[in-house]
Amino acid sequence: MKHNILDEYKKLHSEGRLSEAKEGYLIILNNEPTNWEALHYLGILLAEQEEYEAAQEMLIKAIKLQPNDSTLKLHLANIKKSQGDLAAASDVLSQLIESHPTFAAAQNNLGTVFYLQNKWQEAINAYQAAIDIQPDYLDAYYNLALTLRKANRLKEASHVYEALLSLAPNHPGAHFQYGCLLMTNKNFPKAIEHFLFLDKMFPHHFETQVNLATCYLQMGNIFKAKLHYQKALALSANDAQVLFNLGVIATHENRVHEAIDYYHRAICLHSDNFAAQQNLGSAYLMINDRKNALIHYREALRLQPGNEVIIHTIKILQDDKQLTASPPAYIQALFDSYADHFDAHLVEGLQYNVPEQLFNLICQYKNQPASLDILDIGCGTGLCGVVLKPIARTLVGIDLSEKMLQIAAEKKCYDHLIQTDIVSYLVNKMDTFDLIVAGDVVVYYGDLSELFASVHSALKSTGMFAFNVEVAVDDGDFQPSSGRFAHNQHYIERLATEYHFTILQQKDSVIRTQNRQPLYGCLYILGK
Repeated sequence: MKHNILDEYKKLHSEGRLSEAKEGYLIILNNEPTNWEALHYLGILLAEQEEYEAAQEMLIKAIKLQPNDSTLKLHLANIKKSQGDLAAASDVLSQLIESHPTFAAAQNNLGTVFYLQNKWQEAINAYQAAIDIQPDYLDAYYNLALTLRKANRLKEASHVYEALLSLAPNHPGAHFQYGCLLMTNKNFPKAIEHFLFLDKMFPHHFETQVNLATCYLQMGNIFKAKLHYQKALALSANDAQVLFNLGVIATHENRVHEAIDYYHRAICLHSDNFAAQQNLGSAYLMINDRKNALIHYREALRLQPGNEVIIHTIKILQDDKQLTASPPAYIQALFDSYADHFDAHLVEGLQYNVPEQLFNLICQYKNQPASLDILDIGCGTGLCGVVLKPIARTLVGIDLSEKMLQIAAEKKCYDHLIQTDIVSYLVNKMDTFDLIVAGDVVVYYGDLSELFASVHSALKSTGMFAFNVEVAVDDGDFQPSSGRFAHNQHYIERLATEYHFTILQQKDSVIRTQNRQPLYGCLYILGK
């Protein structure tokens, strides 16, 4: 009869009706103080209520009554672990394993104790021992994979997740964690498979939606990335990172006002979000709202007072007439952020064809196939490299932006691509190149003296320097609307004379469009 009563209270316990179950266990113990099962389950219930001292007392009493019961000792160890007494928990489990060497759960729990102490190898050994004892022990596989990942043994962790999923194909934790591991390895298509499986099972799981969006974003599928970020936002309307990412996507799709709204919402949650303040400033610039752009760039500078990029941008917005060049950090950040849509925006959106125009002028002097050692400075995504390749014996591209260089590499036209600034690279390259090309590069420099000197030194005796400028009234005239520099004809002529160049060609041309209007410039071919 007493077992039937105990089963009723255990049922209440399993249903979460803890107060009623606790009262029932106490009634039994009041009548039968040595009922070890009631002591056991009361101890578990007290631990669930975080009354660890009382829980421990119940388990110790139960163990004294049933000293050979391995489950009681296992639960005592868990209580000590919950109290943070990992050494005591480890002692209990070690003694339990010594007396019950085939008790897989004890090995698994000992692994967890080691895991909490960052003792990865000891944890791995314990989990593996549990699996050796019980080859279908799902929790041990899951814990082993997590620990291998912590130990940065990613390939082994992958194998364990695969083994776990072969035993339990619908294991949610394995799908999620394996998907995360695949993201770390940049295997986004396979990660998506696991997250889509979870999406079907748990469509309201926020982290799954975020991870799906991130994977699609990394693969360049903006539409699906946006879809899953929006699903995530519907589940958690106040997640600053999701709002920020939606702002980035909206900017990419040229929905600038929508982007501004997302960034503002992110900043309302965390006003010290540097990236959101910076991107908001950039978004306002895109719609030519310089006043609001300046407000948010100043906020960004408050958060990162020494940031060269922000300092330079603020100077641009304040029409600082003392600017003589764009600092390397500014150029690098500008083009890193621009890289993924640079070609389409510049060529298709702004009708940019400077590389083709320069190539046509160059070919009037040097047009033999595969005959020239060429340096493409500020090569960006390789737009000049593609047109120069037919006349190149060797073709080297240099740029400050790593992301631009990655895209240039995909075009497979360069022999070497190097991330560096122009002057540093040229300093030891005396008499090296037949042709140096700077397509849309000198517009980021006001004073061109150092550039001209370095280029002249790096050219062979019959070498040529091909570049374009935007037209200005004064020397090195700064253009606040674009953040670029323009140069007039007299300035280029004076520099050519000073650094012993001959102007072979000078051609007025439309460089690109700006605000849907033609932007005029000039193409130059200088001979050494």
